[in-house]
Amino acid sequence: MSTDSFTKRERGEETAHFKREEARMLQDLLNKVKKSADQGDTAGAAAARSADRESLKKLVGKYNMSDADLDAVVAWKHA
Repeated sequence: MSTDSFTKRERGEETAHFKREEARMLQDLLNKVKKSADQGDTAGAAAARSADRESLKKLVGKYNMSDADLDAVVAWKHA
């Protein structure tokens, strides 16, 4: 393997690494923003949870999930 192709490979791996790190950091930031919004806008957060619950119920209604399970999934999503 020539040094030029080795250098290209290293650059590619480095680029992939930084893209993964940026994606992780952006997801962390998004989670912080969601948490902050839920704490600051309680009415909006309640409406969002209710809408999420109804959407989930439409998706999994055929499985006859209990209300407690639906609430647990929505709580997990907003955690």
